[in-house]
Amino acid sequence: SLIGNLMLTWFARNAIESETRRAIILGLCVYDAIGFVVTLIAQIAGVLGPLGWFAMAIYLFFAIGFGYFLLPQKKVA
Repeated sequence: SLIGNLMLTWFARNAIESETRRAIILGLCVYDAIGFVVTLIAQIAGVLGPLGWFAMAIYLFFAIGFGYFLLPQKKVA
């Protein structure tokens, strides 16, 4: 799935502001938020080792990052 995300974001990197770009950002934000929650549950349950915290931090970082880009941006006059 990470390779799929890489390809999606690479090919859409120069996309103009549109509903399609916003849908891609929303999808990736939801994906990373779900990944964070699942990894957190697995880490707390003891399924993952110490590197599980690192995976969880990566999911959280990207969820917050994509969430930031979903916020309305101020237009520069």
